[in-house]
Amino acid sequence: MRNYTALTMYESVNGSDLSSIIGETPGRPITIVHRGRGAADLPHATSYLLVESSSPVPTHDDLVQMAAEQLRSLAPGIWQINRPSPSYRERITADETNGLICVRREYGGPVLDTAPTVVTTDEQIAQQWAHARSDPQARRQLQRAINRGVSSVAQMGRRLRQWIGMFPAKRLFDIAFSVTALLLTAPLYPIVMLAIWLEDGAPVFFVHRRQSIGGQEFGCIKFRVMRRDAEEVKAVLGSRNRSDGPQFYLPDDPRLLKVGRFLRRWNIDELPQFINILLGDMSVVGPRPSPDHENQFCPSWREARLSVRPGLTGLWQVCRTRKPQVDFQEWIRYDLEYLEHRTGLLDLWIIVRTPLAIFGNPARASGGST
Repeated sequence: MRNYTALTMYESVNGSDLSSIIGETPGRPITIVHRGRGAADLPHATSYLLVESSSPVPTHDDLVQMAAEQLRSLAPGIWQINRPSPSYRERITADETNGLICVRREYGGPVLDTAPTVVTTDEQIAQQWAHARSDPQARRQLQRAINRGVSSVAQMGRRLRQWIGMFPAKRLFDIAFSVTALLLTAPLYPIVMLAIWLEDGAPVFFVHRRQSIGGQEFGCIKFRVMRRDAEEVKAVLGSRNRSDGPQFYLPDDPRLLKVGRFLRRWNIDELPQFINILLGDMSVVGPRPSPDHENQFCPSWREARLSVRPGLTGLWQVCRTRKPQVDFQEWIRYDLEYLEHRTGLLDLWIIVRTPLAIFGNPARASGGST
């Protein structure tokens, strides 16, 4: 069985076939290259279609359908076929009897789709794809080729667009607000860091993996308020969890340091998140940033909250009641209400309400234990 199949595009869709769309002469062969299958007999062709090792050889009808899709230029000589596909995949876990245990959603990366269909006229790129031993290696090589082909100015522009996001006014407000907040709170940092270090040593910061827009993970920065073995102790305290949702919450959590109780009571532990806001991982106002396992509990809520950047404060934080067995329902309700009605005025109202919630009822504004 051959590793490569040369197919000729001769039918057109909307007046153009795949080869003519990327600037080649119609009717010339395009070679399908499977990842990791070796490349000694890779034939010369005008174009190469890079597919996964497990993917079946595209039929002529498949290629005609691809010709109808929009080609996005990644770099000179490299295009990605923008086929309608989700930026995530569902992983179903079952027991020995095929009984459903859970459905888990895994999100793809921000640069390339989870399983991109890429067309290139560069034979060297096709050879590298064919020789790649693993999927991560193939992606890295392809991304390096893309980066080489894109000018430094264009790369800076792309990063700037990602940093600003889809709502420039909100992003510019986030930048100005976070810079101002960091300057005003900077004198507190050495005091808080010294207090944590004197009680429990280093590290003084705690970085937890959370999900941002589109399921992208980032390191959410906080002052460390718990002992270093907090995760091990959490496993022992599991039966005492008072939360009705995916969080772990105890009103008098024994894992908290003495200084940590004070920091959490007044939400001082969350001040370093202004760095996340400045970096573009978070916004001043938005849904609470959550880790992957928390975002799996309610699919519609998960999809909605991951459509925007998470926030340092939000509607749930200023409106929650902390009533037993309704906190998670309130979390879902207020996240969805915010996403449906979000405006600049609503963001300003939440910002004004946040200090009132902290000083009036610190537990209301706090995100709780994790």
